[in-house]
Amino acid sequence: MSDKAPANVDAYIAAAPQAAQAKLAELRDFIRATLPHAEERIWYRVPFYWVDGRELTGLSVAKAHVTFGFPLGALSAEDRAALKAKGYKTGKQTLQIGFEQALPKAEIKRALRPA
Repeated sequence: MSDKAPANVDAYIAAAPQAAQAKLAELRDFIRATLPHAEERIWYRVPFYWVDGRELTGLSVAKAHVTFGFPLGALSAEDRAALKAKGYKTGKQTLQIGFEQALPKAEIKRALRPA
């Protein structure tokens, strides 16, 4: 990825390593389908999605995974346990999705529900 901020999410995905592009596009499409009225923009050099004027979620790419970010407390303890059992890694406000892993759509959808 370049040191220069991408102009938009299409440019972000295009600049990502080829191995990451399909997973980024899939996650983006899922976020947009789940939050059809969200505003999509680049913030801090990565894609973010805003609902009702506040940041709700973002995504970024790493060497072997895509990171999905969510608001603090948006992912329940049950969803965290289920994700861990399925081989996903979670952080305080993040979920790592390996390029070869399926999107955990049910858990992501619940994390995206506006507070």
